[in-house]
Amino acid sequence: MELEELKNTWATLDNRLKENKTLTNKVILEMIEAKTNKSLNKLMVWELLSILVFIVLIPFITYCFYRYHGKLIFWDITLIYALFICLLSTVWYIVKAYGLVKIDLTKMVTNNIYHVNRYQLQIKWERILMEYFIGPSLAVLCIITYAEEKASVQFWVLLICAIAIATVFTYWGYRSVYQKNIRSILKNLEELKELKED
Repeated sequence: MELEELKNTWATLDNRLKENKTLTNKVILEMIEAKTNKSLNKLMVWELLSILVFIVLIPFITYCFYRYHGKLIFWDITLIYALFICLLSTVWYIVKAYGLVKIDLTKMVTNNIYHVNRYQLQIKWERILMEYFIGPSLAVLCIITYAEEKASVQFWVLLICAIAIATVFTYWGYRSVYQKNIRSILKNLEELKELKED
């Protein structure tokens, strides 16, 4: 009789342990998914803000071109180049945002890891283009335009400050927004993969 009671008690305790483990795993899964969604939302907000900025810049640059074109050759070239960059950037950021939308935590973790790695590669190429080609070429065009206009010292100081702010903002954006959140998402997805495999 005591042996039967002991077996029943043991079975009950074993079931409770299994339920607790399942509950703990569910809580951990929910926490990881919440952290991942938070990082994804930060990236998506950043992408949408970038799209909005470029959409606002396109008509502004177009207005400046039609209002002031024909006076300085490099002014016209700079505005056309800036307009071209804004148009390309708008399309590029839409493509990146679409890639983020494909990350769905209800689907297979390996698919999500693939989409995050693809997004990370896009960010890497974007950073290379911004740091080595687009940013410097735009800065050079602005400097040549200022030299052609024979701008005053105040405008040169303003240009130098604008270039410095743009450089710092770009560096900060890639460092603390993109890299930090992408690393967090990948880490969380790896943890999700391990939990689901267990």
